[in-house]
Amino acid sequence: MAKRIKAIPVDAYVSTLLRRRAPSAQSLIVTLFGDCVSQHGGSLWLGSLIRVLELFGVNERLTRTSVYRLVQDDWLAVERSGRRSYYRFAPHGQREFVRAARRIYSIERSPWDGSWTLAVLHGVSGEARERLRRSLGWIGFGQLVPGVYAHPRPDRAALTDLLDELGVARDVLLMDARIAEPAAVPALMQSRWRLRELAARYRRFAADFAPLARAVSSAADPQTCFVVRTLLIHEYRRILLADPDLPEALLPADWPGGTAAELTQLLYTAVAGGASHYAMQQLENAAGPLPAPADGVVMRFAASRADQPASAMSRRSQPRRRMR
Repeated sequence: MAKRIKAIPVDAYVSTLLRRRAPSAQSLIVTLFGDCVSQHGGSLWLGSLIRVLELFGVNERLTRTSVYRLVQDDWLAVERSGRRSYYRFAPHGQREFVRAARRIYSIERSPWDGSWTLAVLHGVSGEARERLRRSLGWIGFGQLVPGVYAHPRPDRAALTDLLDELGVARDVLLMDARIAEPAAVPALMQSRWRLRELAARYRRFAADFAPLARAVSSAADPQTCFVVRTLLIHEYRRILLADPDLPEALLPADWPGGTAAELTQLLYTAVAGGASHYAMQQLENAAGPLPAPADGVVMRFAASRADQPASAMSRRSQPRRRMR
């Protein structure tokens, strides 16, 4: 006899999850603009932002402080009309999220030919060097020695875009290389990319969101869908910022990244429509309610939707597909 899965009260579970996760206001705002606002016209009235962040336990004072800091850090840009302020991604914030989105919402991973890309920072110093170091980490590069970063299968478009944006393309030497002694690879993976800690984060993520994937349906109320979708992508994005996106051949056999990816695809698909409906009904820009989402939102995870069994989360996924 098949084992029954106990139903959970979705709203109560989401409230508990929000208290346990307690997302950072600044990081949550970046997620909200990337996953929702950028796809619904790109601009959001501050009053709408204050109202929607209350759903996540963020008060008005913290929202205003966080928005100010994001503007100072070139993540958001502000436009004022009368007494109202409207925010959108600044060029830097837009490019950073687009680089991340190529992994967050992608389906397939490119094959690995055994080569590595080295980035040698021969002419970068001071604040620019620190900013580049941090951004290289976000796209998966690990530091081998000071000034030398490596990745076995980088997103070359993201790397080129990053170097161009920071104006350091002529100060960073890119090289292709191969490892002559494969026996040294496992220790290198753990010391430079901390796979054990990353695996633990993926397993905690799956434990938190799998109950929602079983319980939430496309018929859930729009506000619940919006909160679930935002929190889901926020937590997944935070893990992916630490995930180097290594090829399957370099990962442990029981790597949990594939399970987390399939879980994210399944749950996002279930709540995407309701979340978009909430955004169009409750959030505003200078022209009024937010417009319908761009076509790209409809296509997010599209290849994963067809014939996806409801039991997908009950079996261990193989590490054949990993995403940022």
